[in-house]
Amino acid sequence: MTVSNTLAANRGAVPSSAWSLAGTFTGRRHHYAHPAGDISDLQTVDVAYFFSAGALTNSSVVMIKRFIEYPAGVFYPVTWGGATSVTIQPGAQVVSDPVAGLTIPKGAKFWERTVSLQTTQFFPVILLPANFTTLGIDDALGGGDLGNSGSVVPSAINATIGSVAIFGTVNAVPDAVRSFVLLGDAPTYGTGDDTSVGVKGGSGWLERLLDKPGYPYVNTAMGAQSAQQFQFQLAKVNTILAVFGFTDVVVSFGLEDLRTGGVISDILNLYGNIFIQPNIANKYVWQTTIGPFTSSTDSWATVANQTPRTDSNLSQLTSLNALIRAKRPGVDEVLDLADASMSARDSLKHIAPPAGTSNGRDFNSTRAEFIAAHLVGHLITDRFDMAALGNFAANGDTKSQISATWSAQSDVAFAAIVKTALRLNLVGQTNLTFSGRGLWNSIPDNPSIWTEVNP
Repeated sequence: MTVSNTLAANRGAVPSSAWSLAGTFTGRRHHYAHPAGDISDLQTVDVAYFFSAGALTNSSVVMIKRFIEYPAGVFYPVTWGGATSVTIQPGAQVVSDPVAGLTIPKGAKFWERTVSLQTTQFFPVILLPANFTTLGIDDALGGGDLGNSGSVVPSAINATIGSVAIFGTVNAVPDAVRSFVLLGDAPTYGTGDDTSVGVKGGSGWLERLLDKPGYPYVNTAMGAQSAQQFQFQLAKVNTILAVFGFTDVVVSFGLEDLRTGGVISDILNLYGNIFIQPNIANKYVWQTTIGPFTSSTDSWATVANQTPRTDSNLSQLTSLNALIRAKRPGVDEVLDLADASMSARDSLKHIAPPAGTSNGRDFNSTRAEFIAAHLVGHLITDRFDMAALGNFAANGDTKSQISATWSAQSDVAFAAIVKTALRLNLVGQTNLTFSGRGLWNSIPDNPSIWTEVNP
C-alpha cells in the first residue's frame, strides 16, 4: 500500500529571516526519508516571504533551481511546470513537479541543493540556533552554482536556503504514515539549543523528539513568538498546509503571551482560533504545557538558587498549565513539557543540576535532548488507536515475555507492558492479539504503572 501527497521528509521549515545574496549562491540542506516506507514522487514547496515574531514580511523576487541529492554525489533535477528554474514573486508560494526516476529508501539521509540564480537583496533564509560547524551539521551555504556538482562546505554561519517542505508518496500502510506540523515559540524553534543537534539534525526539544522515531515534520516556529503574534501568520500557514497531507499538529505557545501581559482568557481564545483553522482542525492536535522561566544566582546550576519570574502575568503560569492539561476543545492529547522540564510538578523551576538553560527560559542542548527522551514515548503511544491497530507486532524475547505475562496478569497490566514495548518501537513479523483495547486510555502515564524508556 502507498500514501500519496503526504509529508515525506524531516527538517521542513518556514524561513525566519532574509539575507542579501550577491550573485549566485548554493544552499545544501539534509533531510531523512519517512521511516515507514520508501519515498518517491517528491515535490517541494517554496515561498518568497519570511516569518518573524509578530510579522510576515515579503522577500524580494526569488529565482531558484534545485536538485535532490541521493545518494551523496548523485543528482536529480527538480522542475516547475517542466522548467528547470522558477521565479517566485514577493509573498507568493510555488510547488514543484514530482521528481522523476527517484526513490529514496525509508529512513535514508538525502539532501536538497537550492541555487539562487541572481543577486537578491532580500532572500528568505532558514536559520538554525547556532552556526553549522558548532552544531556539527552538514547544512551549508556557499558561493557559486554547485547545484549538481562540487561540494558545499559547512562554515561558521547559521543560515541556508531551501524548501519549506518535501512531500510525495510513501510506500507503507496508511496507519504507519505519521507526519507533523509544529506551531510554536522559542523552545519549539530551538533557541538555546546551540551546541549540538538531534540524531537526525533536529534543533529544539520538539524536533529532537521527532528525530527519535524519525517522523517527518515542518516547523513554523521562531524565537519570542506569542500566540497573539502568530495570528498574523495563520493565513500563510494554512496556504502551506493545504498543499500536502500530514497527520499531527503540535501547538506550543503561551509563555510569551504571559510575559507580555496577556491574560488567560485571551490566551485561551487565541488557542481556540488556532485549533479551528481549516488545515488543523481535521488533524490529531497536540498541545504542550509551558516550561519554567526563572532567574538564578548561580547560573541555574541548582534548583534552590532559582526564583520563578512573576513579572507581567507570569504568575499565572501554573493556572494556564492546569487548563492546558485539562485539554482545550479541539485538542486530542497533551505533551507535558512543564513536567519534563520542571524540578517537580508546578515548581516553576528548571531541573538542576546540571544547568539546563542559560537565560532562565530557553533549553540548552543537553536539556532539550533530555526532554525529548522523556516525552517521545507519549508521542509514539498515546496516539495509537487500538481498534485500528488490532494486533501488536513484537519479536524475540519481548514477545515471549509478553505472552507469558498475558496468561498471568490482568488486561490492565498487560496493556502497560504493551505500551512499554511500543515505546521501545519493537516491531517484528509475528502478530500478537491484544484484547484489552477498552482499557488503553485508562492507564496512568507514570512509572508506577509502566517504565519510562529512553529510546
